[in-house]
Amino acid sequence: GAPNPGEVGVPLTVTPINAPGTRVEGPLELKVVASPARIPPKIVSTQGTPQGVVLTFSQPMDPAGASNVNNYSIQVFTLSSHESSLSSLFNSITAPLHPDSPGVGVSITPHTRTVPLLAANYDPATNSVTLVPKHPMRYSGLISVTQGQPAPHSGAQAQSSNPGPALTDTAGDPINAATTPGVFSVTIEKGLLTTA
Repeated sequence: GAPNPGEVGVPLTVTPINAPGTRVEGPLELKVVASPARIPPKIVSTQGTPQGVVLTFSQPMDPAGASNVNNYSIQVFTLSSHESSLSSLFNSITAPLHPDSPGVGVSITPHTRTVPLLAANYDPATNSVTLVPKHPMRYSGLISVTQGQPAPHSGAQAQSSNPGPALTDTAGDPINAATTPGVFSVTIEKGLLTTA
């Protein structure tokens, strides 16, 4: 018998307890709706496998968007070290590393590479997508998976003017809609991946 089918307004009265002098402004109303609030999808697990990176979603995803390879970007982070001069390995181990020490020192350089993707294979039975790289891969380094293709370097053209269907659930809600709609960043729980 609700005037608005599917929604009922319930008047509330609030009485403060153990808080003398507290006023509660009114009127207050609780709205009860027939359908539960939609919960946006999120990524609940990640894994590196020989076939590629597997992301599992919290609920069924729109197959067109989940299979759109342009909705994902894989970055591999590694560190490399090298001596700053032609000093022998023995000297670099036995001599103290000090900025004023001539000829001795090791520098560590971070490297970030993008893994080119061949496909995004969505499996509705498991609510998961396997991101398949274009080249064979081996495990090492640290992987992060983010939304979409990375921003092009200055002067470079965008990879696609038509990115295709977005990453949403079957109701059309984008991933992480409650916080940062459409934005995600995850790391791999099992296995560490770089391109071969």
